[in-house]
Amino acid sequence: MPRPRPRQAVWLREAQRSSKPRLSRERIVAAAIALLDAESVDGFSMRRLAARLDAGTMSLYGYVSSKEDVIGLALDAVTAETERVNPDDAHWRAVLTRQLEQTRQVVRRHPWVPVLIGTRPLLGPNPLARSEACYTALVILDGIEAHLAVDRPDQRAPRGGARS
Repeated sequence: MPRPRPRQAVWLREAQRSSKPRLSRERIVAAAIALLDAESVDGFSMRRLAARLDAGTMSLYGYVSSKEDVIGLALDAVTAETERVNPDDAHWRAVLTRQLEQTRQVVRRHPWVPVLIGTRPLLGPNPLARSEACYTALVILDGIEAHLAVDRPDQRAPRGGARS
């Protein structure tokens, strides 16, 4: 039996094309965000999403592969609502404070976000860029070394004691 090919992350795949381009990946994601805002994660389904778009459920699969892809794209899109602060242009505390304030605003606008953040890796281009800005702000601190900015298993204190 041949081994199944690993699926590529949704952000790395081309948007699937439909023979009737009535929908788009962007339109589907915008409707998914609106549905998640209204119904939260428990009320989200491809059927309800299709109804919001006045389309058949199966027509969505001409643009996305799965419900998980739609949710991943929605998380990525709401993360893009935060302004990208260049860590080289501001003090590290200002960068981190601004990132946290903006994240709080996103979570208040989209209360379903915290429910999903802890259940999946945030590997879309927008969360990765946001994380990179935070780590860069920490790394450029005067006197801090890069290994302290990012939690590394080999640098953790042993259980029950502290590093000397």
